[in-house]
Amino acid sequence: MDTLEYISLREAAQVLGITLRAVRGRVKSRNIPLVTVTGKHGDRYVLLREHLSSLGEVSADEGWSES
Repeated sequence: MDTLEYISLREAAQVLGITLRAVRGRVKSRNIPLVTVTGKHGDRYVLLREHLSSLGEVSADEGWSES
């Protein structure tokens, strides 16, 4: 049975070399589902690691790159 691997939005930003704000914007504009997990300091959002590649590409409508 496959286990699902999650990554925080902050970790995704570091891996992709973009800002946390850019990750949040791409998640919203590309309708990428987030999962809420409860942590020591409250709830936080994570995403499936398999969605990471969807966040790394800049679509033509964004028109710029954050490298």
